[in-house]
Amino acid sequence: MKLTVVHEIIDSYLEQIPHLDQKWEALYEYPTNWANIKDQSLSIKEQVLAAFKSTRTQRLWKRERYRPIETLILFYDEDPEIVQESINILFNNSRPIQDRIDSFRYMAEEMVHHYKKSHPNSIIADANWDVQWVSLLISGMDPSQYAFYHQTLFFRAAHLLDMRPQPQVDDYERYSKMINIIYNFLENKDLNTQRKQSLPSRLHKSANVNFKNTAVEALALYSNVDLFSESR
Repeated sequence: MKLTVVHEIIDSYLEQIPHLDQKWEALYEYPTNWANIKDQSLSIKEQVLAAFKSTRTQRLWKRERYRPIETLILFYDEDPEIVQESINILFNNSRPIQDRIDSFRYMAEEMVHHYKKSHPNSIIADANWDVQWVSLLISGMDPSQYAFYHQTLFFRAAHLLDMRPQPQVDDYERYSKMINIIYNFLENKDLNTQRKQSLPSRLHKSANVNFKNTAVEALALYSNVDLFSESR
């Protein structure tokens, strides 16, 4: 990994923090929403609906032909136990993250299959439970450990940072290592704190909340990747 590029990312982010568009606050809004409901006795459907709403933009989880929340609601109304089981597997920190992602996405395929059997006229062909949606769930639950994933960002940043070998498919583990390196450099420069302080008070009222998404934001800005675009 090119450390010269990492330093450029950090320097660029330092300059941009005071001038960031409000849409970027969505990266901190959904984890804050989730933290606010964590201690409430809500179903996973209720948790998702409460967490994934935004006053800025919903483009991270809602675009044309990309509606993972809508499919979760459909599946939950059909069989809440299997949806809850899939979430429990995903949130089980005792297992390697890639195993959890693979199991979660396999269960999503099974849910699509069973739903189509019960609703033969349904046009659902895909749950849209991709790695991006996985990352939204796990980073919502634990924003200090997990970050939002975006495929274009991963591939472009890997090229800019000269990652070897270059990724050809989604790989949340490798992406996380990249994000952790950026995050640690931001932490050394105290930019994570600076970014939190620039957010509205409702998004940083807890001093103990750390957002790995600061590194995602810094990397996306430097890489010129629009996380909120309709295209992916």
